Amino acid sequence: MDLRTLLFANLVLQVSCALGLSFMGRRVPGFRGLSWFAIAYTCAAVGIMGVVQGDAYHFGWLAVAGRCIVLLSAVLLTQGVAEYSLPGSSALGWGWFLLAVCGASEVYFLVHGPAGAVSGVVAFCVAFAAQITIAVMLLYAHDQAAERAACRFAAVLLSLIAALFLIRALSVPVRLNAVTLLSADAMRFSGVAIYMLLSVALAFAFVWMVTARLRHQLETQARMDALTGVLNRGALEIVVAGEMAACRARSVPLTVLALDLDRFKNLNDQFGHGAGDAMLVAAARLLSRSVRDTDMVARFGGEEFIVVLSGRTAARGFEIAERLRERIAALEVVYEGHSLGVTASFGVSTMRTGDGWNDLLRRADRGLYRAKQAGRNRVSLDEPEAEPVHPPHLPGQPSFT
Repeated sequence: MDLRTLLFANLVLQVSCALGLSFMGRRVPGFRGLSWFAIAYTCAAVGIMGVVQGDAYHFGWLAVAGRCIVLLSAVLLTQGVAEYSLPGSSALGWGWFLLAVCGASEVYFLVHGPAGAVSGVVAFCVAFAAQITIAVMLLYAHDQAAERAACRFAAVLLSLIAALFLIRALSVPVRLNAVTLLSADAMRFSGVAIYMLLSVALAFAFVWMVTARLRHQLETQARMDALTGVLNRGALEIVVAGEMAACRARSVPLTVLALDLDRFKNLNDQFGHGAGDAMLVAAARLLSRSVRDTDMVARFGGEEFIVVLSGRTAARGFEIAERLRERIAALEVVYEGHSLGVTASFGVSTMRTGDGWNDLLRRADRGLYRAKQAGRNRVSLDEPEAEPVHPPHLPGQPSFT
């Protein structure tokens, strides 16, 4: 296979990757990064065509334009990585600046004959490697555990591509025949072949990145309650088993709060289920904001929530439950012009030796039942001798207790 055939194969490969990524981008809405990657491959194909035609017919301006378009592909690829890492972010500002500087330099060097051509190719290779390095840094900074392996793989491939262009930048001044892309030598042939392989692998890396994100999102959706955004019952039962084992291994306590919004049906009946949903969302957000990041909040069903407090004793759990009860009683939700409020009853249970999750939950539910029986808007421990604390009167607070 001669170099022309290899370059043509590289052109077909770039177009194929662009079409494949574009098709997948249409099938996976919300991932603008894929669209950027597809456009980047398209620009690479157009740029390579321009460079090949410019070198073949000694059209220096066409070769310069082709190299600028190839550099544009690196700018767009970096933008795709930026949007993937942080949706809504942009890396185009630096890219446009680099493209303008490189383009101006290439034009300047072009008018200085063969010596200028060498400097122009060196400037292009260095600029391309610098732009790709930004994408590498963004990928290495992406710390989402579920996507880390795919991002690291793409970063390694991009690093190799950047290294390939730096090697060319170093070789051009000492090997003047390397200025022309069509120079037939083993080093040029090997460089183009390696670039082709890396381009294909990079397209698969982008697909892997998107697949990893989709899988992570699906797993997250499966764990979260669709309405409130906190853990659902199934996810809690899976996660809490590991948390109980960890607390036993560290010899630290674990306390569970079971809470239920009082007479929630009355709110739904009077103002509709939309009002009830708004209250559930507000209560879930309040609970999540009021506990540590290491604690767990879950919607257990209907208007019942579970809060798991690792490292908290029964006494401390009782204090936290009281604080949460007071904050829920003071919570005000405005729905369709109505100011709504609600109270909550709490049951508190602490892990004992030999407890399973069902044992712990059953005792917390027993405490919750005692709080309901005692008049609601109370906190009760699971121990029979523990008396629920009667809350202070809150004048003027709209409530469905």
